[in-house]
Amino acid sequence: MGTESRILEELKETMPLFRQLATNDMHLALFSRTEVLGVWKADGFQIDFVQVGETLIASNPKHEFVLNAMANGSATEEEAPEEIFGIPVRGKLIPIYEDGQVVGLLTSLVSTKEKVRVGALTDSLDSNLIESLQSIEEIAQGATDLSEKLSNIHTTSEMVRDQADKASKLVSAIQGNASRSNILALNASIEAARAGEAGRGFAVVANEMGKLAQVSGSSAKEIDTSLTDIFEAIKKVTDEVTQATEVATAQATETDKIISTLEDIVSWANELSTFVKNS
Repeated sequence: MGTESRILEELKETMPLFRQLATNDMHLALFSRTEVLGVWKADGFQIDFVQVGETLIASNPKHEFVLNAMANGSATEEEAPEEIFGIPVRGKLIPIYEDGQVVGLLTSLVSTKEKVRVGALTDSLDSNLIESLQSIEEIAQGATDLSEKLSNIHTTSEMVRDQADKASKLVSAIQGNASRSNILALNASIEAARAGEAGRGFAVVANEMGKLAQVSGSSAKEIDTSLTDIFEAIKKVTDEVTQATEVATAQATETDKIISTLEDIVSWANELSTFVKNS
């Protein structure tokens, strides 16, 4: 069609003005059905696209989408990979009609290099945040498990202390019985001495009872001392476990707060990534 179209001639004359009004990062080109009529390059980036007067050839990848757009006759917007123009671009293709027929095409190319870079960064940020969130969730679960285990240890310690307390009471009872048995043995020895020869056998029994009472009392005293040491050890363990439980619970609570904050950040990162991809 070349310069035979009035509307293409008018567009060719007015495109420099349109280019001045457009963003610095926009590359404009005007085509007839067969050739490139005009090129107005972007100031913010350079691409090797087409030259004025260049004949359109279907086998040329740079021409193919132009010819297809004119054949379809409808405005389109497409993303072109870096392999075609040297940088990734987003192109708008607007067919030009005259007397009901497509006589040419106007294209605008905008670099998406920064968009791609920002998109990659936001995707990386999103991925890293998700990994961090998963790691912290594992830490939080570990803190919760630790808190539960410490609580179980605390409960077990309390049970042991209760059993030791019962044992201590039994030992006290044994000591009391040993003391009474010793007194009875002493009284029996006195009565046996009064009985003289007839009470000699009873005196032997009373003596043995006294020895047994002394041994029982001595053993009970040793057991009581050991139980006292056990009480102190259990109390120390219980106190340490209580403090550790409080720390673990506090850590779990703080970790939950961190998780909540990270979840918000991940959500914002997802929104940012979606915005960058759709912009």
